[in-house]
Amino acid sequence: MRVSTLLFAILFLFAPTASTETVLDRTDTIARQLMCPVCAGQSVAESNSDLARDMRKIIRKKIENGETDEEIILWFQGKYGDTILAEPPLKGFSLVAWFLPVIAAIAGGMVAVLYIRKNARRSRG
Repeated sequence: MRVSTLLFAILFLFAPTASTETVLDRTDTIARQLMCPVCAGQSVAESNSDLARDMRKIIRKKIENGETDEEIILWFQGKYGDTILAEPPLKGFSLVAWFLPVIAAIAGGMVAVLYIRKNARRSRG
């Protein structure tokens, strides 16, 4: 009986810590998906600006109020637009951001192959 009471007391004492870690982990995960509006190239998780700190507090409060990660991100997206997202969404004009590097690499490779072939013909010539 004493052992089970002791185990229950230990679990009870550490339960709030585990919950807090989960909130902190979720806060960090969400903050990494959002870009700081006032810092060049830094996520909300990386930035030390006052705005980023406030945004992390908002994220934490929304998590504690039971909102999902998606709901929180959509809230920030509604407030700041798509530019707040660390990864542009796969829709509309932002598709260019995803596919333009691939298209540019393919086009560059084709130009290089044509250039090499042209110079190879000249040297044989």
